[in-house]
Amino acid sequence: MFLVSHNNNSIRDTCERVLWLERGVLRMDGPTEEVLAAYESFTAGKS
Repeated sequence: MFLVSHNNNSIRDTCERVLWLERGVLRMDGPTEEVLAAYESFTAGKS
């Protein structure tokens, strides 16, 4: 099953593995917490 979402809480509650796609490019693939930590750090720097 695939879940496509920008809701990190929903992703944490549902997924064990995450694929992070950025502009059609696979940036990271791995355990949920590891990938979300990298994604959250990336998006915090975009503000």
